[in-house]
Amino acid sequence: MDFLVPDSGSGNEALEDGALENPWLTAEETSQRGTFRTVIRGPDRFLCNICDYTLCPDCWPKPLQHRQKPRKDQLKHEKTDPALIRKIDDALHPDQDPQQYAELHINDRDTTWFGLGTGNYFVESDRFMALMTECTYGKPSALSPSLVSFVGQTGAGKSSLINLLISLSQNEGESFEKPIVSLERQSNVPTSGDVHLYQDPRTVRDQNPLLFADCEGLNGGEGAPASSVACASQERHKHVESDHSIGTWAIAARSGATAAKSIPPAILKYVGGKLRELLWLKPDKKKSKSSEAMNRQYIVEEFYSRILYTFSDVVVFVLQETRTVENVVILLLDWASKSIEKSSNQACLPHGILVLNMAPVDLDEADWDSQKSTQWLFQELDKQINNNSRFHKYMKPDPKHPDRMPKTTTEELLQLYYSTIKVIRMPEFRKGSRQPRLIEAQVRSLSDQILHNCEAVRDRKLKARTLLNAEQFGPYLKLAFDHFAGIEGLNKPFDFVQASFLSSTVQPDFSSNLFGIAFTLLSRRVSERDTLSWLSKLVASCIMFEASRQSRPGREDQILAEYSPQIDSALGKVVNEYWPCQAQVNGEPCINFLGGHTKGHQNEAGTFQPGPFEASGHIDPTVWIKDFQDRTCQHLSKLFDEITRRRRNSASLTELKLATESHRKTLGEFFQKCSDHYSAQKPMDLANKERLSEAFKPSIRSNSACLSCLVGQANHSLTCGHVLCDSCIASFGMFTDDTSSMISQCPLDLVKLRPTTTVVRKPPLAGVRVLCLDGGGVRGIMQLTYLKYIEAELGGSIPIQSFFDLAIGTSIGGIVVLGLFSNGWTVTECTAEFKSLCKEAFPGSWWHMPVLESIGSTFVSRYPADKLEAALKKAFTQDARMLGHPCSRQVATQSNTKIAVTSSVFSSGQGCIFTNYNRLELPHADRPPYSFIREQIAEKGIRVWEAARASSAAPTWFDEFYHANSGQNFLDGGLYNNNPINIAFWEQRLIWPNCQSDIIVSLGCGQASKKDNEPASSNNTNTRFAAVKRFAQSWTEWIVEKVPGRAIYGVAKIAWAQFENSMDSQKTWAEFYNKLDYGKQQRAFRLSAMLQDKVPELDDVESIPMLEQCVTDSMSTNFLQQQLVRQLARRLVASSFYFDLKDKKLLKEEQHAVKGSIHCRFPKASLHEEIRHLGKYFKSIYEDNAIEAPYFLVKEEGRIYEHMFHLTDPILENMITNSNFSLSSQPFVVELRAQSSLLHILLCFGQNQDDQFPISGFPRAFRSSDD
Repeated sequence: MDFLVPDSGSGNEALEDGALENPWLTAEETSQRGTFRTVIRGPDRFLCNICDYTLCPDCWPKPLQHRQKPRKDQLKHEKTDPALIRKIDDALHPDQDPQQYAELHINDRDTTWFGLGTGNYFVESDRFMALMTECTYGKPSALSPSLVSFVGQTGAGKSSLINLLISLSQNEGESFEKPIVSLERQSNVPTSGDVHLYQDPRTVRDQNPLLFADCEGLNGGEGAPASSVACASQERHKHVESDHSIGTWAIAARSGATAAKSIPPAILKYVGGKLRELLWLKPDKKKSKSSEAMNRQYIVEEFYSRILYTFSDVVVFVLQETRTVENVVILLLDWASKSIEKSSNQACLPHGILVLNMAPVDLDEADWDSQKSTQWLFQELDKQINNNSRFHKYMKPDPKHPDRMPKTTTEELLQLYYSTIKVIRMPEFRKGSRQPRLIEAQVRSLSDQILHNCEAVRDRKLKARTLLNAEQFGPYLKLAFDHFAGIEGLNKPFDFVQASFLSSTVQPDFSSNLFGIAFTLLSRRVSERDTLSWLSKLVASCIMFEASRQSRPGREDQILAEYSPQIDSALGKVVNEYWPCQAQVNGEPCINFLGGHTKGHQNEAGTFQPGPFEASGHIDPTVWIKDFQDRTCQHLSKLFDEITRRRRNSASLTELKLATESHRKTLGEFFQKCSDHYSAQKPMDLANKERLSEAFKPSIRSNSACLSCLVGQANHSLTCGHVLCDSCIASFGMFTDDTSSMISQCPLDLVKLRPTTTVVRKPPLAGVRVLCLDGGGVRGIMQLTYLKYIEAELGGSIPIQSFFDLAIGTSIGGIVVLGLFSNGWTVTECTAEFKSLCKEAFPGSWWHMPVLESIGSTFVSRYPADKLEAALKKAFTQDARMLGHPCSRQVATQSNTKIAVTSSVFSSGQGCIFTNYNRLELPHADRPPYSFIREQIAEKGIRVWEAARASSAAPTWFDEFYHANSGQNFLDGGLYNNNPINIAFWEQRLIWPNCQSDIIVSLGCGQASKKDNEPASSNNTNTRFAAVKRFAQSWTEWIVEKVPGRAIYGVAKIAWAQFENSMDSQKTWAEFYNKLDYGKQQRAFRLSAMLQDKVPELDDVESIPMLEQCVTDSMSTNFLQQQLVRQLARRLVASSFYFDLKDKKLLKEEQHAVKGSIHCRFPKASLHEEIRHLGKYFKSIYEDNAIEAPYFLVKEEGRIYEHMFHLTDPILENMITNSNFSLSSQPFVVELRAQSSLLHILLCFGQNQDDQFPISGFPRAFRSSDD
């Protein structure tokens, strides 16, 4: 750069004379002097803050002012870094060109966090989470942000101060968003409306990022802010056709503002946010608010303050320097007093920092010290505090707390509302009196004070367990927005602890689960004192664990208070009904509890002895519950204190990790004590001890409650026999990939699991795949034959079980379901077992003689049940239970399919199901028309072979099945649900309430080929039940009187009542199918071959080869059935992929964008290597058929496509070689025109629509209510 050299005269003389023109400036610099800007050129140059000259080191001492020591009333000439003064100039004196200024406001719309919308609406944007995702430290769940709010009067300099904090903190080359600074001529007009949010550059890479909230001025009046006017003008010029980026905000209408009336309707809403109606703004005739409540200034001062005060760690009040200091403090007190009672259970009050802006630069150097400034403020006010009436309302005694002494000093008053108060002066920055280094020092002082205060708040919140991570912070903000916008928003406080339970409430089963475990301890003769000691510690640990797992904030007493009613309910039932009697009967303890002691004492053998109930002499049942609550609170406090201590020592340890370790230890100690006590009470002989492996040592078990947390529903059986909920599997297991986790140690017994248990979870957006198998005796072979063809169509290497989430069967269909999904048989193995079972269950007899069949089957069953039961025990083992005691083969299959088999309860005449899962029951009036059978005690749960026996107890073929543990008689499930499709439909909705079906496959057992004039009753099965009906009508009284034990009348009545609707499975299917809409019909498949001859009897074993051949012929000759099986198989393949949603954002108006990627539902480390075989399947399709490779098509309904992902050779090779599916390295984004728009993701095997199938859970709409 060429510098200008003076033509004549001495430059030094000019400087010494104090000339205003600087001969060392370039032409560009000289032209910009009027705007206070200096474009510095050349190395090693300094800018004089007073002279406004740019000088090199050699020339610096030449001016007289730089050589002389300044007088007391003069400012010091300082060497200033030109870059520093340039930053300060940019922050405090922005470019005043109107066009550029308007563009800055338009660009600043993206920084808006929340504010007022059209009419009575309050709007929140996604700004907070957008900033959290930009932090480089890690995921939002790893961040603990701090909110710093800047409030004050309009024109006080809030935006300028935040701008300085950001500008002086960012590194060279960085560019962070900053607030727009107001023009000097508009100092009395709000610059930006509402509340904007900005990042602190110093902490953007830290675990604890700071966010600066810039609040609209408190006394801005009703005029539209400058940002509103600028944006409205732009929208008018562009006819509301501007291209809004994600998160862009239009400007809200200003109540009473003239400018707002001309803003186009399209921008009178915030884009990228959620609208909430301010219900308290609605006129109330009974409680009419003053007009003040309806204006903008009132909303800013009353409404915004509640939100910011509630969530801020630090509140920075920015005020112009004033000689009337009492006005400053009154403003602080007024602002906080409106908010302090509007939130409860806060861990600590926010810290307050008072920034006295535009302070004169001629103050003594000591006056710039924050400590001295704070003391000065307090001392000045203390002199007049008693004489100023404006302070009296804050100083008078609190009638709500008469024990508290009235406040008499300024500091005491402020500490009612703020943890601490600090005062920091910020100097003015005007031409001729600039002190850039002083400004830098004061800004640094402010920044350091903010950081210090935020660290103190985090420490307090950590101890009180209210420290929220970024992932939790967002939902809490939403709850607060909902609360404050509600009808009582201005009056009712926002409760942090209550809010934590709104989104994650204590399950209602906690009480019954606690009761169950307390009752078990007492019934095992654990003393009341030991029960109190053991159980209180366990309950405290469970509450601590669940609070950490659900990220619930609050102190131990606050957390415990949410559980106390359920604890009281559970233990009250124990104390009032099941408290043990201390009397002895023949040297043995009385087994009658308090609630059942009316007749006297009894020992375990039943020996009776009269006498009243005898309570323990050293334990009073009436105070036992209070002692339990107190001990639980003490244990809870110790647990939280220990976690807090360990977290302070190691920042890398999360609360959940420490809570899991602590809880695992507590569980082990508790169940070891239970086991030791049980062994001491029930000594075993040596042989039994040797036979009883470590994994099956005596312990408390439950079939419904997850004993590791007492909250969740038990659904996943471990090899040790315990059953855990989904959350505990995730907590105590190890994730092996996106959809599966492996658990190798039982958290209760602390024993190694051999083999380990792997649980595959259903992805959140995935749909449900359902398999239904009809009842039909030997004709069930047709179902297995169809499954063989479907499996072959899938490539022949992937087990059919891998493609279904729910499988339900009736009678022989139930046995097939148990064989495939519980035992893990292959289709080939299941076919062989099926044939063997039929031969053993249906031995040849005289029953097929027509006359004897008609008479004899009415009085006695055709076949002895012991043959069938022996065959079932052989197939499913003696001990394996539906839930809680899986056989090793079942675990090895890694099958996580939920299975159910149907039966009928003899006593109630109602259908029922046995399952390997738990689910919540609906209220009685809303329950489905069948029973969900589940024994609470694991040892009494139904075994697998028993469920098979109960489901196949066909009247007149086999006796009803009596289940001793439940005391119930069960009949064949086909009496009510021979085709269990309706049960499947109910169960899917009860297990996964918000999930759609990907596919429903119903397999029948064949149907007769009927002529047009042939009545339906010609079916042989119908004839069998017609005979039962005729007998029942003729011999009812005789049967009831003569054969009460057989109760044939009841059998006949039930059978006939359900016969027509249930036994005609095809009719059941048709009725179900016709109720579906067209889209769902495309997902429903029914396979049931036509039989040319009469339908074989249930026990006609000889017909099995013919039935197999019937299906084979149908698949060989029936083109439509071939196509149906191919369509079914390809839809199953498509349903093996799902969309993993990463993010969802609103764009403008109804438009929104979703971001995510496509994954495979099969686990990578599967024993069956489904992904590997799926890759081979895809490769064989286009190699064998010479077609293009399959591909995924992503499109909005009504559009051609937006993304297309081909299954290229590298992708397929990765699947085949590494058993890994990876479609793309980065997630993709799809823009949708409306929230109701359907997004289609299709797996395409060709260009025709018939060759395109939706992946799991699609098509679907992404609505804001789904957040």
